[in-house]
Amino acid sequence: MNKLAICGLIPFLLAAPIYKSPPMFIIFIFGCLFHSYPKSRPLYLLDTGTNASLLLYATCQDMPVARIGLFALTFYPINSIVFPAPPDKKLWENIRHIVFVQWVGLYTFYELRKYQPCKEYIFICPVD
Repeated sequence: MNKLAICGLIPFLLAAPIYKSPPMFIIFIFGCLFHSYPKSRPLYLLDTGTNASLLLYATCQDMPVARIGLFALTFYPINSIVFPAPPDKKLWENIRHIVFVQWVGLYTFYELRKYQPCKEYIFICPVD
């Protein structure tokens, strides 16, 4: 269980009802499941695929927001695959993952809310 990464997901849980964003809640749920069972390949694929799909969809139309989301999407494989930490030194890899992947992903949703507050499938907006 990766408790540090689970703690890094708490801002998604707190922001989901504020931004009325079901995808943020989904990211929290799948992230908690995967980081609770980090050796599970199906949970890894579900979590990574969902996060990548949501960030790509959310950022595919706005260049200022796209740059932020693409940073998180690019940093994830660099941190985890290109420069993985040895098993006894995972602390810094986890901290980099929280700051540059999870929190930058969260900031992407924050910025997207400023540019497109009613982005379909990302935010729930009142129907007039």
